[in-house]
Amino acid sequence: MHGGGAPGGGGPGGGNPPAGQPPAGGKPSDRLPPPPPKDSDNIIKYRGNRTYSENLPLTIIQTRCTRKEGELVCIELLFNQNINPRSVKPDSILINNNPVLPPVRLMFSKKGDSLKMLIPINSNSFKMKVCKIRSFEGTLIEPVEILVEVER
Repeated sequence: MHGGGAPGGGGPGGGNPPAGQPPAGGKPSDRLPPPPPKDSDNIIKYRGNRTYSENLPLTIIQTRCTRKEGELVCIELLFNQNINPRSVKPDSILINNNPVLPPVRLMFSKKGDSLKMLIPINSNSFKMKVCKIRSFEGTLIEPVEILVEVER
């Protein structure tokens, strides 16, 4: 007669633990992968990074404008969410009602929430309109006009 437990099973007196159970003395981190995020529906991949997606309106939270050399001005826009670089077209940013056209180069941060551009402007203030830009989730920015002062 056998002692208590199932033969060869994981019951009392058996040699192996039941399927799905850690070996005796095993740490929990050794046996199971970490659980997925609770809000996995709101996580998207962007440039190799996992990015949290929110249902918030897309807005500009900061603008910065500094004079570089001569007429060159560096304009930085910081958004509250990642923006889709493909949504930024020449008519998405207007400076004194004129679209930003090549050779002006738009540069996006790795995180995707800021946009930088070098533009020739000889005045110390100008009007900038931002529109038709989408977040990575597809949220369209409400058109906004900003009076920008050039920092020295």
